[in-house]
Amino acid sequence: MGKLIKFISTEEFRKILKAEKNKKYMLAYILAFGSGLRISEIAGLREEICPGCYGRLKDTFSINEFNKKVKKKECIECKKIWDSIKCKRSKDVWKIKPIESEQINIKSNQIKVFGKGGKERITVINPVFPIREHMLKLLPLGIPRTTLQRRFRILAFKVLKRKINFHVLRHGFANHFLNERSPPLPMPMVQGFGGWARLDTVGIYAKANPQAAVNKVWEGF
Repeated sequence: MGKLIKFISTEEFRKILKAEKNKKYMLAYILAFGSGLRISEIAGLREEICPGCYGRLKDTFSINEFNKKVKKKECIECKKIWDSIKCKRSKDVWKIKPIESEQINIKSNQIKVFGKGGKERITVINPVFPIREHMLKLLPLGIPRTTLQRRFRILAFKVLKRKINFHVLRHGFANHFLNERSPPLPMPMVQGFGGWARLDTVGIYAKANPQAAVNKVWEGF
């Protein structure tokens, strides 16, 4: 049996928000937990560039000595193959731009999200953790992904005594809707909001909270 994925509950998230004093970081957490945004969709993701000719890279795969697929990077310009660890990020070109205030419509409670490959989706503003008009002035946040990741990891360990990363907030988004709010047609709805390609991936989050399952069983008795 595989390990259960990590998630953060709504009450744990409230503790994180209460402990965070910086408004920009608070907004980043709300976008991840409340609306399901990835860290790259919040802080942005710069293009990787070829260490040789500084051309753009694309994902590719090679087979290692154990006959397993290994993810590599191929330069579109010089066609050389590189290990990801050797590639750097461009200072000027965004692969995914940081979220901006124009993408958030408070009146309709919607956020337009731009993901990898130019993919777009609409997600919801969670009424439990709403985004106010004055918060929009903080966007774009101007926080590097690594800084945001480190800040959250340190704060979570301090407050919750748990070793979790920023992506766990996105797990918390799925857990919140699937196991705590139980909307009609929950899995397709969460899949659309979060931008997961496969519905069975969303099903993993439905099983992530064993306590919620136990509570539902006891409610039936």
